[in-house]
Amino acid sequence: VQTPQRFLRRRGGDPNASSPQIPALALIPLRVLILLVTPGGAEDTEALAIGSAFQAMITTITAPLAGRVVHTPTFQEMIREVRDFKPNLVILHGTTLVRAGKGFFMFTAEGGEPDPWTGEEIIAQGIKDSGIASILVCGRTPTHPPSWSASALVADSLAQSGIPIAVSWPDQVHTGPGRSFLRTFLQALAHGTPMDTALHQGRLITLANRQHDTSLSWSIPMVFS
Repeated sequence: VQTPQRFLRRRGGDPNASSPQIPALALIPLRVLILLVTPGGAEDTEALAIGSAFQAMITTITAPLAGRVVHTPTFQEMIREVRDFKPNLVILHGTTLVRAGKGFFMFTAEGGEPDPWTGEEIIAQGIKDSGIASILVCGRTPTHPPSWSASALVADSLAQSGIPIAVSWPDQVHTGPGRSFLRTFLQALAHGTPMDTALHQGRLITLANRQHDTSLSWSIPMVFS
């Protein structure tokens, strides 16, 4: 973290301990838009499986929640979904990478080629003044974690550009430790739990279910505000 005005909190423990405060967000009713960004689009076999996993997760949440899962390979499709659904929480699930010290989230251009966007560009050219209270960025460079978290760089850029709270989970959240975290996190938010406490509850469930998962330490969510 090179900018003194920013803080990075990656913590377990007591959410009431002294630390920078996360802003309180009005997330009731909770409207969650899950955007699956895959090069193959909605017809891609992997994308269909991920979408089904997210849909199944949403059905298990008993708290008041309006959820939509959409395959949006292009940036313009993402903008249309945000404007149509008007979510207060967006989950960007796809591939992230680092180039020249910046984090990028990978969309797909109309011609099929990769289309990388920084968090600043996503806000400025797409969803500024959209009313989104929080964005969760999930994903990593295919087959391996990056040397430092590209998703965290994207999340920090989103927060600096005006999103009140941006969360980074540098892996997938439809399966494994991420699924335990996300379901608990959404359930808590939909019940009106403050964001900081909801994140804490998600971490506790993840740690309890880890079964000696050695990759968990770098997958714990990072919060930017």
